[in-house]
Amino acid sequence: MKYTVITLLAFVLSFASTFAQEISSDITNVTVYRKGALITRTAKVNLQKGNNNIVLGHLSTGLDPTSVRIGVDNDAVTIVSVNHKFDVEENAKIKALMGKNDKRKAQLIDSIALLNADLSVLENEKALILSNKEIKGEQGITSTQLAQMAKYFTSELSSIERAKLSISKKLGVCESELNALIQEANVNTQKLTEKTSKVLANLKSDSEIRGAKVTLTYLVYDAEWTPFYEVRVKNVNSPLQLVYSARVSQKSEEDWRNVKLTLSTGDPSVDNTKPEFERMTLPGRGRTIKKRTWTRPSANVAFGHVVDNEGTPIAGCSVFELNGEAAPNGTASDFNGAFRLEMKDWRNKIKLSFVGYEDQILSPAESMLVTLEESQAELEEVVVVGYGSRAKSSVTAESRVSLRGASASKSAVVNNLPLNVEESLSATEFAIDMQYSVPSDGKQYDANMLTYAIDADYHYIATPRYTKETYLLANIPDVYQYSLEPGTARLFYDNVYQGDCLISPKASQDTLLISVGTDKAIAVERKPVKSNTRRALLGQTVTVTKSFEITVRNNKPYAVNAEIEDQYPISVASDIKVSLVESSGAAVEPRNGKVTWNLHLEPKERKTVTLTYEVKYPKDRHSLSIE
Repeated sequence: MKYTVITLLAFVLSFASTFAQEISSDITNVTVYRKGALITRTAKVNLQKGNNNIVLGHLSTGLDPTSVRIGVDNDAVTIVSVNHKFDVEENAKIKALMGKNDKRKAQLIDSIALLNADLSVLENEKALILSNKEIKGEQGITSTQLAQMAKYFTSELSSIERAKLSISKKLGVCESELNALIQEANVNTQKLTEKTSKVLANLKSDSEIRGAKVTLTYLVYDAEWTPFYEVRVKNVNSPLQLVYSARVSQKSEEDWRNVKLTLSTGDPSVDNTKPEFERMTLPGRGRTIKKRTWTRPSANVAFGHVVDNEGTPIAGCSVFELNGEAAPNGTASDFNGAFRLEMKDWRNKIKLSFVGYEDQILSPAESMLVTLEESQAELEEVVVVGYGSRAKSSVTAESRVSLRGASASKSAVVNNLPLNVEESLSATEFAIDMQYSVPSDGKQYDANMLTYAIDADYHYIATPRYTKETYLLANIPDVYQYSLEPGTARLFYDNVYQGDCLISPKASQDTLLISVGTDKAIAVERKPVKSNTRRALLGQTVTVTKSFEITVRNNKPYAVNAEIEDQYPISVASDIKVSLVESSGAAVEPRNGKVTWNLHLEPKERKTVTLTYEVKYPKDRHSLSIE
């Protein structure tokens, strides 16, 4: 059955009223925040007197359109308007690859046809030989003749089968390659069109200007930096070295090549508006605190390709948004089957419709590949106008374009770095005066910023009741002057890696305490020297006395300060009494039983302190463990 499809393709292209000059720009500076980044691009442009429309393309599709700013370094130029636009463009590399693959597919289809023809000839030859295998004659045949005939049949049939086997192998290789190319074509069709981001600006110039510098800035979401540190201590008589570094990563779809990098502690997502008070009532009715969140902007552009079951593009397919409005929002696919639809509401569905195929209703997406199934119902002659359809009688002859069937055309497809540190009310910025490259791959790239040499207050601390280890601690005074952010630090003591710790400065504290590591050169030993239990002869009381000696030796060639901590038990029962008998001049905290000795030890000096306490409790108390 023949069907005549009269189709009017309505492809709407928007052009500016004046010529738009496309200019290329380069990323020169990037300010990376703890979350997000400010991109600075520069470009040179020639301007005519009067209005000039320029387009800066190939920008990140993850940029925040509200953050776009443009500047021109010439007072004779006025920026009339700046607009951002998401669009869809063909990928030239994918298109070239698809064209190359199409040629190869055509060659394979021809080769498969020739090989099948060769197989058919061999089959016919085999049938001819077999049809003449019966030997006839009035006189019969001799045994010699019979042997010759058998040899002939065997030779010919074997030759045919070998030829068929060879052709079948070649056919299999060609068909396998063709199937792979068809699958690759489906994948490439989805990649053929890609979302792009561009800025359009109208510049008014008082005179003709050559080489005006244009600066474009915008925020992107998918970028961040995290601080990390190295803490190096040679000995307690040397300054503490704090190496301040950063790990930078980004997936903004733009590679940062040889850019000047600035790391900022600021947060562009913070809302600078002062919160307003709401009425507070009792009983409470609850209050919702709204917090601003900064998320990747949505372009609300659905785009992709429409093909049939064989992967052939369908031109003129209607694509429209199901928004319930009388005037539909729609478009039509072009001769490559490509479509682009700017959605009014991303939550709506889209409908794809073409004569002779079943309609499809889908959720909008990017890089869509829609395969339409042929309709089994009989087709009536209809007219497709732009998008949607109308009865034939309602369309004038002048507006009709005849199109029979689907389109027959196929797609032709370190050391300290030079650094400037600037403080502001809300952030600290580290401007590295050298070029860095950070690809858009999400991996972390290290950037060493600077090294502080800090006169830290060192002291040793030991808790021999729990461990024999002695720990070196460093107090960093006036920590706010270093603009430290919370992060992980690697600890090195006397060039030996001690492990990791967390640098977590608090705004309310002036001093930062860092546990550098253990030091076996400060030896500490705790041993019991006296344990006495006395029971009253007349009364009902038991008295237990415990005594411990703590010996500290400084094996270093220089003097050190050591803090020794111990404790005695605190009674939580009224019939148990605990008293501290001897503490060798320690500082005592009666509330929790903590005793602390602050000792100054000269080289090779040994000191011993004593802790003695007494416990009294009733005789009838059982299972009272006293250590």
